[in-house]
Amino acid sequence: MVTADLILPGILLCCLAVPLLLLRSFGRKPRLNLPPGPLGLPFIGNLHQLGKNLHRSLLRLANNYGPLMYLKLGSVSTLIISNADMAEEIHRSHDSVFCSRPTRTVPKRLFGGHGVVFASYSEGWRQRRKISMLELYTTKRVQSFRHIREEEVRILVKTITETSTAGQLSNISDMTLCLFNNIICRQAFGRRVSKDGECRRSKFHDQLREYVELSSIFCLSDFFPAMGWLNKLTGLHGRLEKTFSIFDNLLEEEIENHLKPDNDDNRDFMSILLHLQKDTSLGFSLTQEQIKSIILEIFLGGSDTSASAIEFGMLELALNPRVMKKAQEEVRRIVGGKAFVEESDLPRLVYLKLVVKEILRYRPPGPISLPHESLKDVKVCGYDIPAKTTVITNVWAIMRDPKFWTDPEVFWPERFEDSDLHFKGQDFQYIPFSSGRRICPGINLGVTGVELTLANLLHCFDWELPEGMEPEDLDTNEAGGVILRLKTPLQLKAKPVF
Repeated sequence: MVTADLILPGILLCCLAVPLLLLRSFGRKPRLNLPPGPLGLPFIGNLHQLGKNLHRSLLRLANNYGPLMYLKLGSVSTLIISNADMAEEIHRSHDSVFCSRPTRTVPKRLFGGHGVVFASYSEGWRQRRKISMLELYTTKRVQSFRHIREEEVRILVKTITETSTAGQLSNISDMTLCLFNNIICRQAFGRRVSKDGECRRSKFHDQLREYVELSSIFCLSDFFPAMGWLNKLTGLHGRLEKTFSIFDNLLEEEIENHLKPDNDDNRDFMSILLHLQKDTSLGFSLTQEQIKSIILEIFLGGSDTSASAIEFGMLELALNPRVMKKAQEEVRRIVGGKAFVEESDLPRLVYLKLVVKEILRYRPPGPISLPHESLKDVKVCGYDIPAKTTVITNVWAIMRDPKFWTDPEVFWPERFEDSDLHFKGQDFQYIPFSSGRRICPGINLGVTGVELTLANLLHCFDWELPEGMEPEDLDTNEAGGVILRLKTPLQLKAKPVF
């Protein structure tokens, strides 16, 4: 999130620090009792102490300063939450105060504050979230897309089989991203993005990856609002405008197609939202800009995150053959001689569900929460937290906290046996989907897709490392970003069972 791209502009900012500090020395407000935190440098604050893998660098700082830590990131007051007790304090006890979002450069341009995920707290946000929960993410709606998930997973299995027959390795990272892009696109628009019958990378997949990567960027103007002009010098402005244009044109085209009289498919997200736009009983208007933002956010929340869970899940299973064997034996015993796992089989796959829960704990797709923002001044654990303080919850650190977890650095699905911990946001030591008012609304949709995909990969194939490679040779390093992914794409050798 904070990369070497900030270094040169940072030097320029430091040159401006002395006169600005002199100006700020007059008329100071009374000193606040802020949470503990490291001393920062003039003007840039603690920015220099953050690494590319933000969740790891924040945990290193929290180990010295505690689970409620104060940082100054440029001009932005920032609160870092690193354990379950503090997460409960913020997201339950004071959730009504910390339920907004800060204004950030990239989301503001791509979504305009019109959606649900990145929008600040307001009556309009409450209305749009209500629509999402009652119309897009209900159990009935999730079940209505069952045929899409099953068809797309079968295409993935077919593609892996063809790749294996050709003597090639399966690129799990690329294939699963294509899988979930196709699933989300069919749910959103009623059509695929890959060629029919394929689950392979296309130009659209690359464009979507650029959109996701941009959405995860914190740029200089987020920390120094007066320095927005630097985004043109770094090239960010051009990337933003190009990506916005691509997806805005795509969504305009989809809206136009869905409004045609001969379009009788009213089951996808776009059709549902356009129908609601005409519903006068809503009590508020739903604009096309809001519809476009909601659809774009569905891609962000449902594609890369699910692909990340499968990518890291298969990595951990390759590194832990005992767990893979146990999961495969269960799936094949329950499913029997069927060629594919169906969603109706999932409730009986008890150990597979433990594996998925452990994947989400050990390698959460979102290692840090999207930033929250305080709506007003508040006291937390005796400390003064000013209004408009940005709050970041280190989900990764919380789910590896030895205070709550036995051997947290070990991948061990059995830890969830006889456990009532769930990822619905009520158990604050286990919050892979966040919690409170800003909890991910599409949990059921995402988890169902991950369970179905993983079950079929284990049922239909035996998996081996590339020839000559040992487990310790696998690159387990993470790429930086809000959504966790491997720095080097995961490639494994698949041996079809059927």
